[in-house]
Amino acid sequence: MKLILSTCVFASLICLLGCSSLKNPYASINDGKAKAIIEKSIQAYGGLENWNNIDYLSFDKWYALYDEDGKEEVNLNQEHHYTPQKIYMTWQDGNDKIEQTQIGTQFKKLRNGGSDPNTKTQSIKNSILASTFVMNFPYNLLEKGSSITFDGESTFMDRDVYVIKAEYFPEIQKHHTTKDIWWHYIDQESHLSLGYKVKHLDHVSLVKNMSFHEVSGFTLPWKRESFRVDENGDELFLRAEYEYSDYNILKK
Repeated sequence: MKLILSTCVFASLICLLGCSSLKNPYASINDGKAKAIIEKSIQAYGGLENWNNIDYLSFDKWYALYDEDGKEEVNLNQEHHYTPQKIYMTWQDGNDKIEQTQIGTQFKKLRNGGSDPNTKTQSIKNSILASTFVMNFPYNLLEKGSSITFDGESTFMDRDVYVIKAEYFPEIQKHHTTKDIWWHYIDQESHLSLGYKVKHLDHVSLVKNMSFHEVSGFTLPWKRESFRVDENGDELFLRAEYEYSDYNILKK
């Protein structure tokens, strides 16, 4: 699943690239209704102050990718480790150990300890940004330069939801490479995200958050499903499944 995403990572972990000032973290959201919903959502996920006090986060991630005929293309188990200085993830590719890292603005991929000459930097970056996006929601909605608006009320997964629309602009946000549009479906009771629809240049995806973990006062992803959909949002086929486990969180 192609995802080109924001690096608005944990404020204390990787630094909020382009995010609002911590003195007024909601300053970049001009829509009052959207701001009120996002504030409640951030509180439901554990609170911004608590999030900013994380010094280390690790977890295991399993995911599988499928083609339109249901044939499995990828099946991987990964380890993820995030600190203030570094994002690190690793997995096995056959007999090879793969490692991907982000240190500041530097992205690297190693195969069995040596550089992988067949991998382009942008590919590594996209992979890491896609992974960090999931962990950073809803805190990444505070990113400066984005357009965040309330887009009405609807139903999603048989629940009443608020719809938050997020637009990103590559001409002013260097860590975005395409003008993607996102619609986040926020449960009206729990204020947790039930999922989102995202319009990329070449396709539309719909992601459902099936379940969550409660860890150290935070609400974190557990099981997710991603579907390729048409322009009307009708599901075409299951594109991916994800499962997150074995969280470990250390605070300052």
